[in-house]
Amino acid sequence: MRKIFYSLSLILFFYTVNGQSSMIKQEQNNAHQFNELSTSESLKFQKMAKAQEKLFYDRENSTKTMASKWFNAGIAAKNIFGGNSKVWVSALFPDTTILYNYSNGAFHPWIHAIAETFDPTSGIYSNDSGLKITHQMSYTVDSIGIYAIYSRKTANTIVDTLLIQIRKSPTAYWFWTSAHSSWLSNYSTDTLAYRPVYYDLGKNYSTKAGVITIKYPLNAAAADDTLSSGWNYYKIAPPSTFNLDAGEQFIVNVSFIPGYTWQANTDTMNISKNTLRFVSYEENGEDTYPNYSKWDWTSSCIQSSSKLYSTEHDDSKRLFAVSYAFVKAYRYEHHWIEAKLSAEDNTSINSTVNNNSDIKLYQNYPNPSNGITNFSYYLNHASKTVNFKVYNISGKEVNAISFSNVDMGKHNFKFDVSKLSSGVYYYTLEANNTKVTKKMIVY
Repeated sequence: MRKIFYSLSLILFFYTVNGQSSMIKQEQNNAHQFNELSTSESLKFQKMAKAQEKLFYDRENSTKTMASKWFNAGIAAKNIFGGNSKVWVSALFPDTTILYNYSNGAFHPWIHAIAETFDPTSGIYSNDSGLKITHQMSYTVDSIGIYAIYSRKTANTIVDTLLIQIRKSPTAYWFWTSAHSSWLSNYSTDTLAYRPVYYDLGKNYSTKAGVITIKYPLNAAAADDTLSSGWNYYKIAPPSTFNLDAGEQFIVNVSFIPGYTWQANTDTMNISKNTLRFVSYEENGEDTYPNYSKWDWTSSCIQSSSKLYSTEHDDSKRLFAVSYAFVKAYRYEHHWIEAKLSAEDNTSINSTVNNNSDIKLYQNYPNPSNGITNFSYYLNHASKTVNFKVYNISGKEVNAISFSNVDMGKHNFKFDVSKLSSGVYYYTLEANNTKVTKKMIVY
């Protein structure tokens, strides 16, 4: 059955790949062409991002329970990959009949909607404390939080709309292959798998069954309402309990509907009209590729001009473009969309075997892995020697690393598992007469 499903997925992929390839070329050009930020604005937003990260973790530490937690993939990625993420903003608009004054000239806006696929079992959250959702746990979406920069230049009576859609991810998945996209070599794989995010022709949203649609009014008060970090923040809840079964993921779509009229190809949005800009992290810093782990469904998507106006396929085959399908100049790899999720009490898995331990050992990421995977640990006291050992399922040691004169604090290192056979392994960290062990999977 698995082989049959795989073959069907490949058939679906080849049906769309020609359109996707042409789309990538267009978005590569867009990624290079459009720059909304001056140097001073960029510095301002980096400071705002840093302030918001502190607010995020302060909130988690003050309200943390074993039953619920906020999941923010962008901030989690920055935490696990060493803090090189850079924040960018870009305008959302439903079509290309208005202009936007970019730093290098006036152009039509090219991003019309964004989407985030949430996979709460993703290894990207392994460094976070609190609730750990596993593949065996069902969970509930309690709230959605969206960060933005909303500015107004029209009359106070004008009300714009932030359109938010929430729905379960389809069970089918799609592939990008190295035969059609040479940049896959940057991910050390020949295949990228992702959950599709659908939209309807000429619209910035989906009308498919099972979609929950929420319209959030954007008025003068919404523009003035900012967090202490400076970002606008819009928090919404599904109108009814949104439950997901174990192993399911969900998708959040966001688009902007202006409440004003404009003169086509003449009016410039950020000069005379209300503007909503979404926020995203470029995961590893400017001009880099994001990390990728196969079968980890966490991803950000955009609906671009080349996708919105595509006539190559019917509505059932129209997909948002996934973030890791672009060149390294692409900046919008982790949208700042977060979700508060709840699961049953007593299902969390602690980061350490013993909460009073001198060591905190975090789950490796990506996990499963077949190449380079990242490990992190925290020492409450300095240690003359830290030993890291990997064992197979039979308990035989297959690799070992030692670190000397390690200071107190958090430490990160990379480990190559590509030479290990597929299967389950255990890794142990030993320091100051304390051992901590976790499990990882190699495929």
